[in-house]
Amino acid sequence: MKDGPQEITKYGEHAVVLLSYELYKKLSQPQDNLVDFFKNSPFYGVKLDLERKKDFPREVDF
Repeated sequence: MKDGPQEITKYGEHAVVLLSYELYKKLSQPQDNLVDFFKNSPFYGVKLDLERKKDFPREVDF
C-alpha cells in the first residue's frame, strides 16, 4: 500500500494491477457530470450539420 499499485504478471505478461481500496474508489468515481463533460468538450458550441441528404438513397446489397 505504501508503494502504490502493484503489477502482477502471468508468464511474463501484465495481467492484473493490485491497488488500495482508497485509490480504487478515487479512480472509479466520475470526475465530472455529463453536462460538464460536454461543456468542456473542444466541440462545445460548434454547429454540426446533422441533416441527412435525401436526394439519393443508399445502395444496399442483398
